[in-house]
Amino acid sequence: MKLNLTEHQLLAFLDAFHNGACPNIYDYSDSLFLDEPLQFNRESLVKLKKEIAAVIQEVPRDWDSDNSGWAPYDGTIACLLHSTLTSIPPRVSSSKGFWRFLSGLCCEFVERRYGYSAGDSINLNHFGNMLRESILPRLWLRAELSYDEGNQDDCYWLTKLGGSDFWSSFVIRRVYAQSRQLVRALACCFYEPETTRFRYGDKVITAGAAVRLLGPRLRLQHALTPFELLDYENCVALIDLLLSELNLQKVT
Repeated sequence: MKLNLTEHQLLAFLDAFHNGACPNIYDYSDSLFLDEPLQFNRESLVKLKKEIAAVIQEVPRDWDSDNSGWAPYDGTIACLLHSTLTSIPPRVSSSKGFWRFLSGLCCEFVERRYGYSAGDSINLNHFGNMLRESILPRLWLRAELSYDEGNQDDCYWLTKLGGSDFWSSFVIRRVYAQSRQLVRALACCFYEPETTRFRYGDKVITAGAAVRLLGPRLRLQHALTPFELLDYENCVALIDLLLSELNLQKVT
């Protein structure tokens, strides 16, 4: 299937799109030349695009990219992405060409999420060129790291917790994101329930503020503790220990 776009092909497609030509993205793309079968097809990608479009229709038009109100919408789109792109081979999930293709296919969402206006120059880093900086691969990775296959009621319940700052700055851009169990323990600790607050000295602070306090301590601990080898219970115990050392107490 033709799911690969070079930088030049993506820019050509976006130029045609912005000029009202209604281009077919497959006319601009190349094959990924995979040996492994994919669990999705053109029809499922079209369905994904429509589902994402339906979600962003609910977002107020005056929101910029930093508005905290994006949190539940990001969570919903992360779930949609991952449920469509379940079990994709590592060669695909790590392919810039694939994420450029998907970002082109869903360019209306990408541009809306980053606050583009008519005539703005395209930043290719937003469209798959940097996987941890581009919105679509970042949201897919958010769901991949937090997917809870043991929860039969909602395997994406952790994916929906927290906001962009937690997932992008605190989790995905950090080396300890390689530990799924730690990521799940962190999401549950800070955002279950969503009203979680922390007592710090004589003040009560938000979960986001507590995350920023824990971050440096957690990075130091990673030099001593191989997070990737810890199970969920041990990750919870480690987080509790670090919180106590920082005099942070969870309150709800």
